[in-house]
Amino acid sequence: MSEKEIPQALCMNKGCARPTHARGFCVVCYEKDRKSRIYKKCEAGDCTGNQHGHGLCSRHYQRWRNANRGKTCELDHCKAMVWAAGLCRGHYKQKQRGASFTPLQDRKGKTRPCGHAGCDGTPIAKGFCNLHYIQFSKTGKTSDRSKRQRPRSLLLALLAQGLWECCICSHRAPVEEFGLSASGTPSSYCRTCSNMRLRLRKFRMTEESYAELLGAQGEGCAICGVKQPDAFVWHIDHDHACCPVDATITCGNCVRGLLCPSCNTRALAWYERLPAELRTFDLLNNYLNNPPYRVHVQGNECV
Repeated sequence: MSEKEIPQALCMNKGCARPTHARGFCVVCYEKDRKSRIYKKCEAGDCTGNQHGHGLCSRHYQRWRNANRGKTCELDHCKAMVWAAGLCRGHYKQKQRGASFTPLQDRKGKTRPCGHAGCDGTPIAKGFCNLHYIQFSKTGKTSDRSKRQRPRSLLLALLAQGLWECCICSHRAPVEEFGLSASGTPSSYCRTCSNMRLRLRKFRMTEESYAELLGAQGEGCAICGVKQPDAFVWHIDHDHACCPVDATITCGNCVRGLLCPSCNTRALAWYERLPAELRTFDLLNNYLNNPPYRVHVQGNECV
């Protein structure tokens, strides 16, 4: 018998005379059967819509969500939102399995505090909150100082007076003295704090290491000992042989100490350009051989 003479099976659906396509159905009946298996009907009364969630169509599901919005799990130790039968999603699955109710494990770390000691912020990455994660990713360390939250009403009242407040030092000044953020609003930091943040970021220092270094130097210049530098700014001295002066971010290991502008730009800059046989000044040699940062902060003193 030739191939053309072989009889072709017909659709198993009663009253359909089309040839079979799959599972004993023709193309049309197979598609109807497939959709009936995938798209189940809503369980709410006589509704004919397809299920969207919790066995309900999108319309009845939204009504159910609105009725249960804000309700928490009926178990005393659980604060999660109700999912079904008065239980949250995790405890509802425990009920379906027939298991006893146990506290749920928090795999995303939302209830654990930040990895930095004393911070109760919500961890977002590597166990740190947003602020401390930024500090850790840039400097490898975390700082106790955090961005102080200021009430919006206070900011609006200050802005109406033409003033603004730094979120670190609480200094209030006219808006013109603050820079502008990317959104066009006044910056959260005054120019002094903003410059300090940039300098610490460049040398991979934290506020703790900066304060520890200044305290180890007796709150003065590491060379001349002056207590208050010109323009109230300490220069962070580093070894230029390791990282160039124009480097955006240094390695952080070549920091030597905090100097006044005169010692950094005049005395030390001139002394380091001298030949080795002419460098006979013990004060500067002691500073270069055992920088305060390496001795007091890193603990690596040369003997």
